[in-house]
Amino acid sequence: MRPGIIDALKVHCPNVCPQRRRSSLRLVVVGLAGLLLSLALSGCISTPAWGPNDRYVVVPDFNGGRMYKVNVDGSGTHKIAGTTSDTNPSISPDGRYILSVCDEGDTSKSGYSYSMLMLTDSVTGKTTEIGEGQGVDSPFAWRPDSARFAGFKRGPHGEKKAWFYIVSYKGVTLEVPTPPHLHFSHAIWLPHTDNIAVLGAKRTAKDDLFAPEVADVYTVEDGEVNQISHTGDVVGMGLSPDGEHLIWARQGKNLRYVLISLYRFNLDNRSVQRVPFEEQVPGINLPHKAPVEVSGVWFSPDGRHLAIECNFGHTVEATTNFFLTQSPAQLKKLLHLHMSDKQFKKYESTSDFTSKLVDLAPKFTGALYIVSMDGRHAKQIMAGNWMDFTPSWSHRGNKLAFYMTNSPFLPDKASLWVCNADGSHLRKLLAWKK
Repeated sequence: MRPGIIDALKVHCPNVCPQRRRSSLRLVVVGLAGLLLSLALSGCISTPAWGPNDRYVVVPDFNGGRMYKVNVDGSGTHKIAGTTSDTNPSISPDGRYILSVCDEGDTSKSGYSYSMLMLTDSVTGKTTEIGEGQGVDSPFAWRPDSARFAGFKRGPHGEKKAWFYIVSYKGVTLEVPTPPHLHFSHAIWLPHTDNIAVLGAKRTAKDDLFAPEVADVYTVEDGEVNQISHTGDVVGMGLSPDGEHLIWARQGKNLRYVLISLYRFNLDNRSVQRVPFEEQVPGINLPHKAPVEVSGVWFSPDGRHLAIECNFGHTVEATTNFFLTQSPAQLKKLLHLHMSDKQFKKYESTSDFTSKLVDLAPKFTGALYIVSMDGRHAKQIMAGNWMDFTPSWSHRGNKLAFYMTNSPFLPDKASLWVCNADGSHLRKLLAWKK
């Protein structure tokens, strides 16, 4: 669930001086920037979690209620007992357990806000808090036998750890410190091991919101963190169908001529090989028309397709920078081109007012595509201003579920969609409305 404007200010911009915090306009502006920044970093909405038989997905309630279990054939939707304001669902491979994050942790013990990790047993219906309330967070990776999972833990001073948990013993088996400046967006359990691969990103300059971000593939193996790629331009990671290779996508330097390039890493002999892929993908990048950035790439488990999200027009960070660099006086002057002083006072600090602010910003147009693994065939699934998707492939790779939202600051505008791997049979499964 996306945070509110004030929460975004606290989370993303904690160093705003007290004088500026007293300006309600400044709160809205910096809060919006924080929300947009979180989109640029790793996305605000967790991906839909597929059940083991690919018949349903579990998604959060963006209005703060219990999580939903949604049948993808459209036959029914119901809320899951024992889950309240939970996000980032992750289902065990056998379908028994659901991991989720609850952002309502008590700060009295540690003096800082942390997220609780909840484990819901679908057999007993019991939900328990695990991880000793130490800021446990996603992404999660389950071992194929559902006996263990891995996640991440953060402390009050920025320290972070990868940790591994045994469900039957209800205990942590291993904790591995990770670089504090890295944030993680995707994790994969490596077959036949107790190790994981993760996609980690960081700013090139610490505490500088305007600094470029670099992302690479890492592994946590045998108690150590290893950096596998060193290019800083990785936009997606997956596992080959045979489980023998990590695969990842790098964003091209000039998207008019090269959209992405694919690589595979042999987990046995540790060698890297480039995978054949078309430099210009039909309907996406051409010399006269190309996206400004590739937001993400998701590999289907069967190795046949990619889901690619692109932004046209402006980057998310360009929009973020617009809000962070404009003073309240400058924004007010711009707003007066669209509304009177009376309207300004009426809409201030409301969602309608923030909509007016967003109208002034450089727009990014999000577009979601399904692309063949060789890059020769592509189909646009959906596109529009401000759209964000966070797709998720079914276990067999024959379906794609994703959210659609055309508002980066109003989560109740989100909806859940699903389509077949070829882009056919697109349908809406759920919509969130206040």
